[in-house]
Amino acid sequence: MSPPASTTAVAALAARLRSLLGSRAVVDSVDALRTYDADASMIVSHAPQLVVLPADEHQAATVVQLAAEADLPVVARGAGTGIAGGAIPLHGGIVIATSRMEQVLSIEPRSRRALVQPGLVNAELNARLAPLRMQFAPDPSSQRASTIGGNLATNAGGPHCLKYGVTSNHILAVELVLHDGSLLWTSDGIADAAGYDITGLVVGSEGTFGVVTRVLVRLTPLPEANRVVLALFPSVIAASAAVSAVIAAGSLPTALEVMDHNAIRAVNSAYGIGLPEANGTTLLIIEVDGVADGLDDQLEQILELCRQHKAFELRPARDPAEQARVWAARKSVAGAIGRLAPAYYLIDTVVPRTRLPQMMEHVEQLRVEYGLEICNVFHAGDGNLHPLVLYDPRDPDQSRRAHAIAQGVLDLSIRQGGVVSGEHGIGVEKQDYLPLLFSPEELQIQAAVATIFNPGERFNPAKIFPADQPPAALAASRRARLANLIVRDSAATLADTIRAIVGDTYLLRDEQTAPYARGAARLDLVVQPAGLEELAATVAACARAGAAIVPWGGGTHQSLGCPPGHSANPVVALHMARLNAVHTYEPDDLTIGVGAGMTLADLQTTLAANRQMLPCDLADPQRATVGGMLASAAAGPRRLG
Repeated sequence: MSPPASTTAVAALAARLRSLLGSRAVVDSVDALRTYDADASMIVSHAPQLVVLPADEHQAATVVQLAAEADLPVVARGAGTGIAGGAIPLHGGIVIATSRMEQVLSIEPRSRRALVQPGLVNAELNARLAPLRMQFAPDPSSQRASTIGGNLATNAGGPHCLKYGVTSNHILAVELVLHDGSLLWTSDGIADAAGYDITGLVVGSEGTFGVVTRVLVRLTPLPEANRVVLALFPSVIAASAAVSAVIAAGSLPTALEVMDHNAIRAVNSAYGIGLPEANGTTLLIIEVDGVADGLDDQLEQILELCRQHKAFELRPARDPAEQARVWAARKSVAGAIGRLAPAYYLIDTVVPRTRLPQMMEHVEQLRVEYGLEICNVFHAGDGNLHPLVLYDPRDPDQSRRAHAIAQGVLDLSIRQGGVVSGEHGIGVEKQDYLPLLFSPEELQIQAAVATIFNPGERFNPAKIFPADQPPAALAASRRARLANLIVRDSAATLADTIRAIVGDTYLLRDEQTAPYARGAARLDLVVQPAGLEELAATVAACARAGAAIVPWGGGTHQSLGCPPGHSANPVVALHMARLNAVHTYEPDDLTIGVGAGMTLADLQTTLAANRQMLPCDLADPQRATVGGMLASAAAGPRRLG
């Protein structure tokens, strides 16, 4: 990163931007710049050198282009509600604030989509959609202030993500200003669009790939009816066990939200809800929605499981006003916590749902060990934990203990198959935790992707990647590592190497490869590795020989992966038929991990033993493999649901 631009250069740039965008679009007074020096995390502060408020995509592109000419970093900022430090301009430069880009540009109810600007507040979009009986389903707790662009940057979730999914499930396409100031649409918004899923890369990239200027969002019909019940438990562990039982039983509530006794104390004080506050008392908010017929039966099944897991009181929210009051209280917990402590450290992590009771026991142990109160409030239905450690940041010892608790929670979360962030992003808060989750090689390949979009690290620099491992250095390490692999072994040498890995029986050559030919395509070898170690060794051997690799499943979509007709290098088909084992299966978590060569029919048979299924129907399930389905983005008639 270049040194900061001189005061004179910044002043000249500000004057030029005023002439192009208007005086309202540029902020450069010292006092005003300080209001953009942090986000809601308050982790660290650093004022930008300039703030620009474009009104549309063309103005935003102009800002990025001029910033590139001045070699200034660019940080996009929505409402500043993020709590991972993602919008802090650590290296100064220009903050592009999207508060003037707040328009709903079009709504297409029949196509169930809307085109919006990134500065539009989440709740305001839903207010526009309500008369049409539609909604933008993601509803983070900050939705009354947070923007669509901010939701997109961190892939935000919310209480209703259990049934409706997180932000990425509702973004059809994104318009992005690239590093050179050009504009790119990541997709045309059609489900079967050709090409790579660039939209999926951009969602959750925290402003490091470019500046989002327009968003095509998916709309969801509002449900016909809903029910909300408050279930009270003697402990957060008991409530977590009930959540695991509900999901394991195959129920799909709209929301399962946990609030412990500290959260209850806070919202009672702020909103007068009148819930029991005894130590240990924990609230589970249960919501179901859908067609009115049968909804009460579904709810009763869930409530019976709650009774079996020690729920001692069930309180229905009997009308829409009461339901709205419950959700307003739940979404205002973070603000209400100010009545209990000067500050809190909010930990954001996710674990498989069956691990929730164990995680909550661990959180309680950490509370006792470090002597700090913890307020637990979280999206229990999808395993997204949010322990809030209550402390006084003016006390260095309390700050140390708060961070030690966070470290302890994240360590166990990762060991239990979880991740370091569920919906708040990495930013600066969790960047140094990434090596706990990713190997050096995994960090390198992510950095390689990042540097394609952000080659000079001018978009939101010093975020996501560990502070001592900038993406440019990681990507360079990967290039150097890969360069040492290529030795250009001959085809004959490659065959001998692979034979030593898989044996003669599972290496096909010459006329034996004929059944795998497609048109004029040529195959030198067909290999059938038996497991991950043989597969990895075979791929490594191909890399050393510079061989082209064609994955092969059931052959139902092989025209999509047809090998080249003319190639100076060997062409190897990796037949996945022997990689068909079940590696992990957690029926109660509704998750399974299988080899890429498993057929859809075998997968469905395995799942049927637990009255489960993969909701994907294909024409030839006896041949279609999981790997092939993934590679070709196969869908089927159930896709709409």
